[in-house]
Amino acid sequence: MLVELSHSNTKLEATNNQIKIIKPKTFIFRNFDNFKTRILML
Repeated sequence: MLVELSHSNTKLEATNNQIKIIKPKTFIFRNFDNFKTRILML
Protein backbone atom coordinates (compact mmCIF):
# COMPACT_ATOMS: atom_id res chain seq x y z
CA MET A 1 0.00 0.00 0.00
CA LEU A 2 1.41 3.40 -0.99
CA VAL A 3 0.36 6.52 0.87
CA GLU A 4 1.15 9.95 -0.52
CA LEU A 5 1.34 12.88 1.87
CA SER A 6 1.39 16.57 1.03
CA HIS A 7 4.47 17.21 3.17
CA SER A 8 7.89 15.63 3.50
CA ASN A 9 10.16 14.77 6.38
CA THR A 10 13.32 16.41 5.04
CA LYS A 11 13.76 18.74 8.03
CA LEU A 12 13.44 15.81 10.43
CA GLU A 13 15.90 13.73 8.43
CA ALA A 14 18.38 16.65 8.38
CA THR A 15 18.09 17.04 12.17
CA ASN A 16 18.62 13.30 12.68
CA ASN A 17 21.70 13.45 10.48
CA GLN A 18 23.13 16.35 12.50
CA ILE A 19 22.53 14.43 15.74
CA LYS A 20 24.35 11.43 14.26
CA ILE A 21 27.29 13.71 13.46
CA ILE A 22 27.36 15.18 16.99
CA LYS A 23 26.93 11.84 18.79
CA PRO A 24 30.50 10.50 18.33
CA LYS A 25 31.83 13.76 19.77
CA THR A 26 29.94 13.32 23.06
CA PHE A 27 33.18 13.03 25.02
CA ILE A 28 33.31 16.85 24.74
CA PHE A 29 30.22 17.17 26.92
CA ARG A 30 30.60 16.63 30.64
CA ASN A 31 27.07 15.33 31.12
CA PHE A 32 23.93 14.36 29.23
CA ASP A 33 22.21 17.70 29.90
CA ASN A 34 24.93 19.54 27.98
CA PHE A 35 24.55 17.08 25.11
CA LYS A 36 20.77 17.53 25.12
CA THR A 37 21.16 21.32 25.12
CA ARG A 38 23.48 21.09 22.12
CA ILE A 39 20.92 19.04 20.22
CA LEU A 40 18.14 21.49 21.06
CA MET A 41 20.27 24.32 19.67
CA LEU A 42 20.16 22.75 16.17
